[in-house]
Amino acid sequence: MNFFGDLVKVYEQNEDLAGKVDESGPTLVPIAHNSVNVQIEVRIDGQGNYISARPLDKEETVTIIPATPAAVNRTSKPAAYPLSDKIVYMAGDFAQTMTDEKERDKAIEQHKLYLAELSNWASSANAPVEIKAIQQYISKGTLLADLMSDNFEDKDKKKIAKGDLFARFIVNSKPVFQDQLIFHNWTRFYLESQQDHEESQPIGIDYITGKRGITTKSIEAGISSRDNNAKLISANDDSAYTYRGQFLGDDYYSVSYESSQKMVHALSWLVRRQAIYVDNRAFVFWGTGGTEKPLDVATLLTGFRSAGHFDKKTQDKNSNVEDARAVATQYRDRLRGLVANMSDDETVSIAALDAATTGRMAVVYYNVLDGSSFKQNVMSWGDTASTNRFFKDHVERYTPNFSEIINLAYGNGSNGSRFKKLSKQVMTQLVSAVISGRALPDDIYRAAFRRIKHPLGYSDSPQGTAGTQIWENDMFKHAALIGYRNGGGNEMTTEELNRDRSYVFGKLFAVMNEVEKLSMNIQRQRNSSVTDRQTTAMRFMTNYMERPATTWNRLLSTVNQSYISRLGGGTRARYERAYLDLIHQLGDGMTDEPLEYNFSRGFADQTVELREARAEAKKKREEQKND
Repeated sequence: MNFFGDLVKVYEQNEDLAGKVDESGPTLVPIAHNSVNVQIEVRIDGQGNYISARPLDKEETVTIIPATPAAVNRTSKPAAYPLSDKIVYMAGDFAQTMTDEKERDKAIEQHKLYLAELSNWASSANAPVEIKAIQQYISKGTLLADLMSDNFEDKDKKKIAKGDLFARFIVNSKPVFQDQLIFHNWTRFYLESQQDHEESQPIGIDYITGKRGITTKSIEAGISSRDNNAKLISANDDSAYTYRGQFLGDDYYSVSYESSQKMVHALSWLVRRQAIYVDNRAFVFWGTGGTEKPLDVATLLTGFRSAGHFDKKTQDKNSNVEDARAVATQYRDRLRGLVANMSDDETVSIAALDAATTGRMAVVYYNVLDGSSFKQNVMSWGDTASTNRFFKDHVERYTPNFSEIINLAYGNGSNGSRFKKLSKQVMTQLVSAVISGRALPDDIYRAAFRRIKHPLGYSDSPQGTAGTQIWENDMFKHAALIGYRNGGGNEMTTEELNRDRSYVFGKLFAVMNEVEKLSMNIQRQRNSSVTDRQTTAMRFMTNYMERPATTWNRLLSTVNQSYISRLGGGTRARYERAYLDLIHQLGDGMTDEPLEYNFSRGFADQTVELREARAEAKKKREEQKND
């Protein structure tokens, strides 16, 4: 089924929620209704007598109101909503306050339109008693006077006097704006009135359902709160000639009014409830029928927290070092948990929306997968695009989220408009590749690799994170990313990894980096004025990547001369044994051929191994001391 058809299906499968107020999220708007911000609440009795009114707090203003296409899309030409509208439409006495004759005539016309819409509904056979009471009150023409004589503050009265505020009703203690029966009554009345005047309505084939019926060209805007004027279907072929030579006018599409309402309201509901934004581009995931089951997966892919980090509350506080295999098992269990509630025969839809222009919403990406493929691809991403990290006293499995990957590859100048435009394009590439199980564009890998090769280009963050720490974090992110590029690189055997020259050089680099960091830490314990700084390895890194053998000899000489001698005998022996074993492992690979992507994987693995061993040695020393 196509995108629009899927949205109609989502609406129909959740139609019982239409108009049902949900305090935890947005409400699915019923057919022939709209969601607006209302500022005034008017209370009347069942006989249409005014009781009181009050201004609404900001968090109360969002209100579902009955609507017509003309009212929803009105500009300068007057068109009235049938129940809640601006005071200038609702108040019969508003025109009396105006001195400008042209403006007074316009206000009179606006009120006549409003009263006609409301009276037509109130006089229908099955009109709710509350609507009849409201019509009785409005017919008195005293709304503005009642509001101005009520106990409003002067600042609120000034706003009321301008006539631009919307008002809603409570009748006999019943909030009309939350009553599903009243919503359904208006929907039925409006659709039936369209059928009664079918001869004056446009008739055609609904391209979504394939059925013949009343069509519309008035497609609502307001799908995304960040692009509130953008419409899902919009074209002006009278001047711009969007489809010149192919169609006459706007005959390129034909959609029934009901289908247009269902697809727009369903999409708006999904976007406002569960979209993830990158700049103004909205990424939204939903399961069969618009269920929220894939939401955790959306967070895994594009959330702002790394999915691979376990909640520290679940860690065993008495355990210093996690067994690597247990960590990997726990991580895979968590991945499975994210998709466990999704059945194999369920479908998952993914859409990316952006405003192509101020008035047009573009669907820049759309895909539908069966649950089995979706789960498999998500599991593959989480399982391969990951690496171990050592946090304080334990090992964790880590997968960078998409936002982190974008910042890793293109983060320099991330406050500029170019970065914002690029980031949403790359996010779309990441989403489409991962959920489809395809390779990522190599541009992302290259850009990320260029960045980590220049640690001297990193500076401290405004939040106080040291540039050295930011660079190290990026090294681990790149290592995880290369795991996905290798098509399951985290499952490579030790022999396969050890034969990779770039991987082994990355491990050698990590040994020298750790030796100096440990030496600096010892100095800092003796002298608190010693601050963190870039290591010799970091300063040599760019040359190391281009001419590894030559730069290694310089690095080894510098670190041996200045730092390794400061370590204790056992610690020094452990690090010397580590780099000597790795040199032996390289064999004929000790050349100046430039290094490739697996360098970061070697760095990450060796860093975790060294820190884990150091933590284990510290634990043993403490146990011996306690004994």
